[in-house]
Order: sequence, then structure tokens, then C-alpha cells
Amino acid sequence: MSNIIQWKLGSKFSGSAEGTYAELEKIRKRDGNITPSAIVAKAKSKSSAMHRHFEWDDDKAANQHRLEQARLVARSIQIIHIESPNAPAQAYSIITIAQKNGEPKTRKVYQSTEEALKDPVMRDEILGNAIREAISYRRKYAALQELSKVFHAMDEFMENFG
Repeated sequence: MSNIIQWKLGSKFSGSAEGTYAELEKIRKRDGNITPSAIVAKAKSKSSAMHRHFEWDDDKAANQHRLEQARLVARSIQIIHIESPNAPAQAYSIITIAQKNGEPKTRKVYQSTEEALKDPVMRDEILGNAIREAISYRRKYAALQELSKVFHAMDEFMENFG
């Protein structure tokens, strides 16, 4: 029986996951590993299954890169509370807000995590994000037996939560 290759749930990518996987595997077999620069080099060809996943207009790509850097800045700030110095907290969380004045219906923004947790709707969104990330973490590291106790606790939480 053959494996199924697909995009991860929630991925922004579309099109052939199989074709992209095949191209990544060619890089890995050729080079012994896969690097971002090797992926970009392969994707430059218009016939590449990965070509469509990149912005080739340099002005647009530069702006997208700066936006990604801005996201990284916001995601990288932590707050260390004096009462729990071994548990740094994320300063900002991504929250969905409604738009006004004919703009798109919703958009993602960064909100102070501390403030967002005070709002029941925002708190639910943060909790939902945390659960999705926990599920993703579980899938990503399922083969590591050393984490079995962590996975058991996660499974137990999910059973009792849902």
C-alpha cells in the first residue's frame, strides 16, 4: 500500500502536494538534505510543481518578506513574569477581528496576550489555536517514544475537553 501525500490541514498551499513532495525528494536524494535555497532554485522553473507557491515579482516578494519579518518580530517578544521566571509568556497573540467600512469581513492582528485573555471570545480563539498547535505537535513528533507521557496527557486533556 502506498503512502498518501497531502498538504497539512490549514496549509495555505494548493495544487499537487504529490508533485511538490516528488521535487523535494529529488533535492534530498541529490544533495543528501533539503535547504530553502535549493527549494527556491528548483521552484524557479515555471514547469516546477512548486513554482506557483512563490512570488516571483521582486517588489512584491520584498514587501512580503518584510511583512513576514514583522510577524516574526511580534511573535518573538516574550514577557517573563517575576513570579514565574521559568515560564516566559508570549507577549502578543494572533486574534481575528471584524472589519468596518467595506473592508474584508475579518483580518488577523496581534493583540496583547494578557489583554486578549480577559476577553472571552479572544480567549476562546487563543485556546483553539493552542489546541490546534498541540495536535500538530503530537502528529509531528508521534514517532518519539520519549514523549509518550506528554502525548498521553495531551490525549487525556482532549478527551475531557471536547
